[in-house]
Amino acid sequence: MNKYLLTVFIFMTFFCTTKAQNQVIILDKDSTGATPQVLNLDTTAVISPVGDIGKVSPPEEQAKNARKVKPDMYGWYISSRLAEPRLAPADDTVAYNFHRATIMTGQDVAVSTLSNVGSPNQTMIFFNREEGGLFNFLNPFGYYLVTPDKKLFRNSKVPYSNLFYQTGGGGQNKEERFRPEISINFGKRLNVGFDLDYVYSRGYYNHLGSKQISYGLYASYIGTKYEMHALAYNNNFNNQENGGVVNDDNITNPEVQKFDNSRDIATRMDNAWNKLRGRQLYLTNKYNVGIGEQDSIPVASFILTSYYRDQKRRFVSTDETIVNGTSGQTATDTLYAENNYSGYPANDRMSYWSFRNTFGIALNEGFRPWVKFGLTAFIEQDIRRFKHLDPNMVFAPVGVVDNQNSTVVGGVLSKQKGDFLRYNLSADLGVLGYNVGEFRVNGELQTFFNIKGKQAHIKANAYIKNTKPTFFENIYYSKYFSWNHDFSDIRRVYIGGEIYLPQTKTRIKGGVENIKNYIYYGADKYIAQESGNIQVVSVQLDQKLNAGIFHWDNKIVYQMSSKEKSLPLPSLSVYSNIYLQSKIAKVLTLQLGLDVQYFTEYYAPGYEPALLQFYNQREKKVGNFPFANAYLNLHLKNTKFFVMLYNVGKDVGNSNYFTTLHYPVNPMILKFGLSWNFFD
Repeated sequence: MNKYLLTVFIFMTFFCTTKAQNQVIILDKDSTGATPQVLNLDTTAVISPVGDIGKVSPPEEQAKNARKVKPDMYGWYISSRLAEPRLAPADDTVAYNFHRATIMTGQDVAVSTLSNVGSPNQTMIFFNREEGGLFNFLNPFGYYLVTPDKKLFRNSKVPYSNLFYQTGGGGQNKEERFRPEISINFGKRLNVGFDLDYVYSRGYYNHLGSKQISYGLYASYIGTKYEMHALAYNNNFNNQENGGVVNDDNITNPEVQKFDNSRDIATRMDNAWNKLRGRQLYLTNKYNVGIGEQDSIPVASFILTSYYRDQKRRFVSTDETIVNGTSGQTATDTLYAENNYSGYPANDRMSYWSFRNTFGIALNEGFRPWVKFGLTAFIEQDIRRFKHLDPNMVFAPVGVVDNQNSTVVGGVLSKQKGDFLRYNLSADLGVLGYNVGEFRVNGELQTFFNIKGKQAHIKANAYIKNTKPTFFENIYYSKYFSWNHDFSDIRRVYIGGEIYLPQTKTRIKGGVENIKNYIYYGADKYIAQESGNIQVVSVQLDQKLNAGIFHWDNKIVYQMSSKEKSLPLPSLSVYSNIYLQSKIAKVLTLQLGLDVQYFTEYYAPGYEPALLQFYNQREKKVGNFPFANAYLNLHLKNTKFFVMLYNVGKDVGNSNYFTTLHYPVNPMILKFGLSWNFFD
């Protein structure tokens, strides 16, 4: 089967490459170094459609791209608290790395994943990890969950729609993702859209499947005196759990016991599921005042944001394999030290809801020529309710409720205009309720300079945070795990920077962070807190090289953790992509190449289904394997297409293709994908 797939792929790529030699046009991936500015929606700033997966060009390419795309559409993102807009960079990258957006390991330089599309995942690059939310069981699904600050709002002269579809494998192993979107303007100011994300991944290993369906409505109104953004979104994530393979040697040393079909490899669990279901209702209103006939920028703005979220999680096992007739213990029960509400199968339920209201007053930058900065002050009230299993129950699971409330005040000082210097300083402080004493101070400073007519930039950023543990980090009770803690506040101090040089297409960024009272899941899978300090150092080099139609892009990340038992990180992570990029008959853009991901051996995280969390295992090291994909990306007018041989190097060396303990990535698969934009 693998030989057949390889033959098909080689034939297709050889045919396209031969045709490409007739017409060679270099697509220059150079960039200007410009960064997105705060959006002025009266301008003709533009983006090209990015509805395929929400992947956009790097910010520094925005200025160059804006000159190339017809100004029929523009888009922006907002901050969820104050709806501060930031212009979405234009996307004229055509088919560039389109295949990467469709695989879990393509979301960063190195990623821990369970292999399936739709499965939990966690980036290995520490400074790229997002701060966790109130419901920490959602954290492993950050790549799929749509939130107000990740939603792309649009405005277009004509109706816009996009159809995205990807598939891989076949039969009982087939994986599919379908993502349609439609966006329509009603007049110049009001836009309404709908999108859906459907994932159905059966998996290449027994009892490891994913099924997701998320959908939502969004709207925006951009007027002179009134602005509005709204989002209503539902998510349903269902994952069957297998606990990983029983014997890694079935992958790394197949001579011990070779399997022609990956589904014949024994797994630790069956008949177990994690199910997440939730919704979000978001509405922000902004009223602008002090606009005169000659004024294009209002003096001040009043902002009111309401954000409701709820989420339910259920872990259920229907394992009926009784190993102890007296106690009713099942095979799944034997995997864990605890067995609460004995005699009943696992049926853990937990949920929460949060209703947050924020009121802000902003003095807008540039309403007079001498006003060189913007200033915003806000107050925020958050009411929360958590429901979990009663730790005092003996038999069948019973739920109890806990309430929280929090009042936060804060402000933002920013300068987002100017050719030389820009900055943003934000701070917030919990003054009442559960989050009293919690604070965050974030700062960013960026300066620009020209080198031989091209704009380079230097950026510095820093933060100081003192944050509270989440409710379920302190209190948790379930079939197989229970704890009741009063963890201390987590204190984090970070300083970092970045330099970008367009002449050499070089980007260097790095940072140093000190963390005190870091919370993690230990080798025993129970939650723990490191009372001491942890220092993390990271440096990343991005370098693009090209000679004619041949390109070689590299990302190299070095990381160091002072306490690897509490915070393990790979010392070196590399993404390398060598490809040919050209055009056929001036209309069909082609990218043909091979990309490789690699990370040094380390104690990569394990994954615990009963907790829906990654944990710091000390059983064995994982790494030192090149994850390679051979691919062909094509772009013709409004259509993108890719074909890829995923994990083409699975038989290289010891075949140690794991990113998570006991969870091998999928074997070699032929994958296809399509993104088709419509403007009518």
